[in-house]
Amino acid sequence: MSGDVEYEKALNKVRVIRWTSIIVYILLICGISILPIMVEMDLILAIVLNLIVTFGGLAVLIGILLYVHKMLPKRPDPSDRGRPIRKLRHLPPTYQEEHHLWLMYMICVPIVGLLAVIGILIPDLITRLIMAASIVFLVVIMVMFSRMTIVLSHDKMSMKFGPIGKTFPIRSIDSIKVVPIDWWKDYMGQGYRIGPDGSKGFIMGTKQGIRMTLDDGQVFVVSAKKPQYIVDYVRTARDSYL
Repeated sequence: MSGDVEYEKALNKVRVIRWTSIIVYILLICGISILPIMVEMDLILAIVLNLIVTFGGLAVLIGILLYVHKMLPKRPDPSDRGRPIRKLRHLPPTYQEEHHLWLMYMICVPIVGLLAVIGILIPDLITRLIMAASIVFLVVIMVMFSRMTIVLSHDKMSMKFGPIGKTFPIRSIDSIKVVPIDWWKDYMGQGYRIGPDGSKGFIMGTKQGIRMTLDDGQVFVVSAKKPQYIVDYVRTARDSYL
């Protein structure tokens, strides 16, 4: 129990580091943007400083988000192979869930509408072409990254979010369990995310999901509408290979 308490304390430190890094980066971007207004500065110098801070800071931020979890003590999930399970009487050939990223629609649709209005009101051809290209880009992004699917069969499992996907054999899942998911606190948003513990997340708006550890050590957290059903399905299908 004390080990769990220490691990949770370390996990909270990682969360604080991740969020603090993002806030500091945003403040740096805001500061470097208004610096030329507050201080007389050569335009070229201002642009160079802006690029250095923006991309240099972004590289540091990505590094922190991807590797800060390595400061956590190792605590692998115990294998649940061979444990008594609630077997499904009739295991269907496949099971599929589909999730929609409503945040993507809520962000992109108003922007597309605003760009369309600007394109209509401004008669300049170049402006209209830029608005049209921006609208096409946003629509493509919205279509590609607005849906996540989970597909199970007797021998494999796959998760896909837009062009990002993962497929692996059912028998490679060493442990699987239902877990609560706080997509804002732990994953800083929805979609394909990296958790504070280094887990790879296919995260949507559900409050529960599944946590899987593969036999190669990879950990995945996946939002699910019926997490307990998925756990039972995977264990039933997997243990038939044992």
